[in-house]
Amino acid sequence: MLILPAAAALVGCSGSGPDETAAMDSGGVETSISIDISPYISADAREVGCSIVTDFAKSRMEKADKPVVLTDASKSGFDMPAEEADLLFAYLVDDENGDPESVGIRQRAGAFLALTKESAIEQCGELTALHRARSHTPAPSEDSPPVNLEDMSYEYETYVLSIPLVDFDRGKAFMWYGHGCGPLCGGTGIEIYTRLPDGGWQRTDYQGLSIS
Repeated sequence: MLILPAAAALVGCSGSGPDETAAMDSGGVETSISIDISPYISADAREVGCSIVTDFAKSRMEKADKPVVLTDASKSGFDMPAEEADLLFAYLVDDENGDPESVGIRQRAGAFLALTKESAIEQCGELTALHRARSHTPAPSEDSPPVNLEDMSYEYETYVLSIPLVDFDRGKAFMWYGHGCGPLCGGTGIEIYTRLPDGGWQRTDYQGLSIS
């Protein structure tokens, strides 16, 4: 799995219609005429996604009993092949019955990968402020977090965050994150949120991807 040192241990774009030929979208992901990811990277989707990732970061920092480092998937070396993302969203969206080659699944997977190439900390204003005020800054000489030999934990925790994929049609949002708490402590996964009748969003499920 992805090993988590301090920040590299462990993801403003505007949408448009599908291109006539294969091209790189603003997130650096190759798209084609059949794959239009614009509904998932719209301003409305971005607003909801930023609210979700900021609330997630706040809750983790409030629960932590040691310093926390917040960093971006875009700066962590996170790299998921498109085919793997297609399979992941076929499972997440349709409970294993989805077709990873369908246009809808590939749209969602493509938008997810595009969002992991952006900086959640730079794009989401409240998260920017939270990072500035409360995120621990490792010493420049640290290649990885110092280890407490008594319990083999890191002296600070690391959370690597991406802007969530918000699917208004299905009332779901999917946020990738990585967590590092020790050489053999941490993992990556997808936090799943559901839209409530009042318009809010609540965490309702989790899909683990890796663990150490």
